[in-house]
Amino acid sequence: MPNSFTIEFCVYKQVVWDAPNFAIDVNRAFVKMFTDEVDTDIELHVVNSEGNVTTILCHSFVLKSQSPVFNQMLNGKWKEGGGKEPIIIEDVEPEVMRIFLRILYGDRI
Repeated sequence: MPNSFTIEFCVYKQVVWDAPNFAIDVNRAFVKMFTDEVDTDIELHVVNSEGNVTTILCHSFVLKSQSPVFNQMLNGKWKEGGGKEPIIIEDVEPEVMRIFLRILYGDRI
């Protein structure tokens, strides 16, 4: 059969992949590192109005990247002193400071 040929039909199903949102994944990882106190390098001593001290551990790279005040503080005299002393924050309730830090880390409140 010299004039015969075969036609093959293929049906392709369109597949839509959910592209991962790496920014959200990284953000969630940072928040988890803060809440789980993983690899922290900064110690905040938060002193409330009654004089009670609460220690909050966090990450200098997050504080410096999200706050010009922390950036200046952590790259100034604190760093020149060796960067080992805790940072004292007075007249703030610890829970308010934790909420503020969670916002700096990119968490939703």
